[in-house]
Amino acid sequence: MSAKPGVSVVIPAKNEEKSIGKCIEKIQRVFTEHHTDGEIIIADNSTDNTPEIAKSLGAKVIVPDEHGYGNAYRFGFEHASGDYVVM
Repeated sequence: MSAKPGVSVVIPAKNEEKSIGKCIEKIQRVFTEHHTDGEIIIADNSTDNTPEIAKSLGAKVIVPDEHGYGNAYRFGFEHASGDYVVM
């Protein structure tokens, strides 16, 4: 059983395959540099390779129940388990 993360980072995404990897890697670097246990949640409605890239880098990928930026955040927050949520 893994410990509860201190921080959850929620990112809404739609067809971000060109940039999602860099974003996830930067967040992971911050976690490492600050000795922070965190999770990255991608609320994704893509038709490209965004979810595959995100999963391959260790992010949790969820598919919101409704389309839209606000709904992506809401759904991501519902799946966040960290003590703090960053958007």
